[in-house]
Amino acid sequence: YRWLAWVSGVAIHPFIWLEGLTGYAMVFDEKGKMASIKFAEWLDVYPMAVEPFSRNFIQHGSLSTLFFFVLTYSHLTIPIIMLVALWVHCMRISRPLIHVPKELAVALGLLLLAVSVALPAVSEPVADLTKLVASTDMDWFYLFPFPLVDALSASAISAWLFSFGALALLSLLPWMIRGSKEAAAIGTAPAMVDLAHCTGCELCQKACPFEAIDIKPRSDGRNYPTEVEILPERCASCGLCLPACPFPALSIGTWTHDYFVQRFDALFSQGGKGKTMLFVCERVVSDMEAINALEGCAVMVIPCMGILGARAIAASLKHGANGVVVAACV
Repeated sequence: YRWLAWVSGVAIHPFIWLEGLTGYAMVFDEKGKMASIKFAEWLDVYPMAVEPFSRNFIQHGSLSTLFFFVLTYSHLTIPIIMLVALWVHCMRISRPLIHVPKELAVALGLLLLAVSVALPAVSEPVADLTKLVASTDMDWFYLFPFPLVDALSASAISAWLFSFGALALLSLLPWMIRGSKEAAAIGTAPAMVDLAHCTGCELCQKACPFEAIDIKPRSDGRNYPTEVEILPERCASCGLCLPACPFPALSIGTWTHDYFVQRFDALFSQGGKGKTMLFVCERVVSDMEAINALEGCAVMVIPCMGILGARAIAASLKHGANGVVVAACV
């Protein structure tokens, strides 16, 4: 259910690097010249032009204005591509948090301002195409691939293959670890809707963090204009829709409000009255024996704390619990 966010997030990284690289090339000091020539040598392996790209730098005098026009166009276009990718990155999240807290933004802004005053970024001497670059300061954030490839005596093709391989590996990482114990614990059944009780009130859709619920026209002839449809491929089984539904129309596996009540009936009929109701998430529990040994507690393990709402807590108190403790993941 998060694959789109993950893959699009990985895809943004090379554009961040290209944006920094084109910025250095636009300045075209000695560092910009080095970065431009090295990247042009990398591009030479692609049969995209009649002549190799690196030959554009074998000349006297200054470069053509067309070179800087293409650089400027690229430098402005890349952020637009990144914005589209960020839109895709957030499109399956109902309420994405895209702004940092104001205090953190102010603190970071002041810190960057102080660093820029103390250690200002200055250009190096103007690039001279008739001379080789003897030495230059290195930006290890953006330009690290070039000295790394030189140090390893790797070819441009090897650099491209390694880069694409690393991006592919990062993209496939969630599927590679799906067999882990943590991932298996999350493999709960998706939410289900019982149309016999659904009024199409849309409260569950507003509660869903992953846009896994659609509202569509009524299909069963009941006297309501709309109904709920669960998209199982997007459902995280978080259960947040369950307590949001004012009617018994939704379920997560066997879990419904009525099932909560049945569990309370069983717990408190066995001398649980007066005890603290302890809800434990099955995804984080590691020692059930220790939890069951806790004195003065009635314990219920549930698949995710998202399914626990005000009605379930009220029902536990009504059955005789003297308080509620929730043990969940972060």
